[in-house]
Amino acid sequence: MQSQTLILGHQISLTTLPALVKYSNKYSTGTGMYGFHLFISQTATDIVFRLPRTGTDCHFTVAGNDLPIYPDQEVELIIANDMIIGFIDQSTRRYYYLVDGFSKLFGIQPWVWLMGLVVGISVLVSVFFIPGEYQQLGFLVALLVVIFSFLYRRGLNWFIERKLDAAIEGDDNKQWH
Repeated sequence: MQSQTLILGHQISLTTLPALVKYSNKYSTGTGMYGFHLFISQTATDIVFRLPRTGTDCHFTVAGNDLPIYPDQEVELIIANDMIIGFIDQSTRRYYYLVDGFSKLFGIQPWVWLMGLVVGISVLVSVFFIPGEYQQLGFLVALLVVIFSFLYRRGLNWFIERKLDAAIEGDDNKQWH
């Protein structure tokens, strides 16, 4: 598979390479800090893909996804702009992503720096320039900007993932279904 897609003005080229899963290990790991890691856990998977043409091994640790992967499984690696972002299981013809933050990975983060600037300025103004009874308003603005920033990044990653899905499934329909 080889295709190109345009996402928010950024050209993304998608290709696939055949590979073999040489090693996979699933385990549970704690997340959080200050003792919360004792109560909150997530699944992590260590994976080693071997490229049959070159014999090169590609090592990954994927956290938060319980991937259906096992040793000696034949897959095709999904490569976007020379970065491995997922794999296609050859037996089921389903694809799985190995990464989450597509916007950061592809450098598609418009306005994120501006949101950080607004948060910093609103906290600074709240602390030094607003009288005591109105300081909560400045902190509320900062909190709302942080929440909006989080939702914006999640929505942007979801949008990019849907665009990648459309590009992969567009070629997938021609090739495998």
